[in-house]
Amino acid sequence: MNFGALEASVLFGISELVPYSPSVTPNDKVPNTFGRSLKLFDRLVRVTIRDQAFLAEHKRLMDEIIWLKDKRNDFVHGPWLDMPGTNIDKVKGKLLKTNVPLRTLTNELRTARGVTPPEIAQISAAVGAMVKRFESHRGKIRSILKTK
Repeated sequence: MNFGALEASVLFGISELVPYSPSVTPNDKVPNTFGRSLKLFDRLVRVTIRDQAFLAEHKRLMDEIIWLKDKRNDFVHGPWLDMPGTNIDKVKGKLLKTNVPLRTLTNELRTARGVTPPEIAQISAAVGAMVKRFESHRGKIRSILKTK
């Protein structure tokens, strides 16, 4: 899927904003997860740009990316066994780290379902479209920063 391209674009966005933010220096560490990178990018945009219309558009985009990030985690960390309304990794961790009866595992797994190919195709297409939208968003940020 295109998650790597989206992740790279967020990192490029951070690198473009760092010179405009006194709270972040080039020597600070790069975030080690996509979620942290996204949060840093969002914070840098909010600190750097004051245009309220742009910030409203930015918030909508961030909300969509967060939704995609959560879907990404579903695919990356357990698409083979996704339980509706739960995070299978948490369930697996809970079951494996605590002394629960075997019937609990059986009951939990009985409600599991696989992620379907159409779901994967849908999210993949959404991420591909988001990469293009995010690149356009970064272009608008660069235009705003040039006027500073």
